[in-house]
Amino acid sequence: MMKIKRNNLYQNVNLTHIETNKFKNNFISVSFLSNLTLEHASEHALLPSVLLRGTSEHPNLQSMSKKMEELYGSIFNPMVYKVGEIQVCGIYISCPEEDLLPKNSNVLEQALKFSGEIFQHPYTTNSLFYEDYVSSESQKLCSKIRSIYNNKRAYAQFRCIQEMCSGENFAIPALGTISGAEAINAVRLFNEYQKLIKFAPVEVFYCGTKSIEEFEDIFSKVNVIPERQSPVCIHDTDITMSPKVRQPAYKEEEANTEQTNLVMGFRLSKSMKFANLAALQLFNILFGGAPTSKLFTSIREAKSLCYFIDSSINISKGIMLVSAGTDDSDVQTVIQEVNEELDKMKRGIISNFEINTAKKTLINDVGILNDSASALEHFYIANAARKLFFTTTEYVKQIRAVDKNEIVSVAKNISLDQIFILRSSSYN
Repeated sequence: MMKIKRNNLYQNVNLTHIETNKFKNNFISVSFLSNLTLEHASEHALLPSVLLRGTSEHPNLQSMSKKMEELYGSIFNPMVYKVGEIQVCGIYISCPEEDLLPKNSNVLEQALKFSGEIFQHPYTTNSLFYEDYVSSESQKLCSKIRSIYNNKRAYAQFRCIQEMCSGENFAIPALGTISGAEAINAVRLFNEYQKLIKFAPVEVFYCGTKSIEEFEDIFSKVNVIPERQSPVCIHDTDITMSPKVRQPAYKEEEANTEQTNLVMGFRLSKSMKFANLAALQLFNILFGGAPTSKLFTSIREAKSLCYFIDSSINISKGIMLVSAGTDDSDVQTVIQEVNEELDKMKRGIISNFEINTAKKTLINDVGILNDSASALEHFYIANAARKLFFTTTEYVKQIRAVDKNEIVSVAKNISLDQIFILRSSSYN
């Protein structure tokens, strides 16, 4: 049994609290929300890693690790991701439940106290971050950003979004850019840190056995983060309601790859005006988001035109990507087949059996969330960034209530906006 509540701790600091005895560890996250911008994306992506390099009392990795060991092997890790055009950065903590430890261990309070030390008393030299830490973590960040180029499927999706959302902040990667990361120094990062720690809206998440009253008392007592000062306004994600051009834009590149990677970018358009998230997710599962989907069973299985094909939607931005790995000679045929399958859904060619199967799949996926504290954290904090709050139980009810007409309505509002093709360099 999970008791799920949402509360305001103080100005622009909100808490999502799950009381449960299902897990052996407490799971806590402290997330700072900011507008995703090219100017600051890399700085925000770098900051949590630099904060975890050392504090005023524990100035290096060795002393930081020793402190975590004293906290019964508690884990402190950085996190960075984006929800639409909002960037989320912060730290998550996993520490053992106290009933598994010696009496009066107070590990949750001590872990939160240590997180306050990390956030408010980082290791500095001359009132700035230690330059060696900034340089070292910046190099690691650059390596993470470069890694996308080695995954051709992920790279093709990344480039499709860049082209499709050109001029929109959604095109900015959650980790920023290599040039942005390389330009960061101790002065720039410390200035941005001071803005975030004082002004950014904060989302706190807790999952464990403590009641909401007990957790709030501990959180306030140890002073994890300072109260907000004139909080920064977080803008809603800009959702483009229709394609930017009448005909889909087309972009092609070459790479050292054995198969062609095709990505088709669609706008969910008017479906986002009064978004029915359950209907959107069910449409995606029916269309290309599961092994039972129309794209997979028709284009991959029945016609053998692809090595892989699937669809995914971003409900924060209102876009859908269809990704396929195919031979160069079959690219245009695959594009035509995808459009035909979408047209069938627009005409309501969906059986009750398919809808019921999709509902079972999505309900099972939601159920899996309840088996992982970190998955629950992402579900609730991502929704908080979208200014939404509903429990997984409530979401299951929404899924069951969706009818065929709502799914067809989603399909009718979807428009192709961008085609991106990453061909083998040996083509032709």
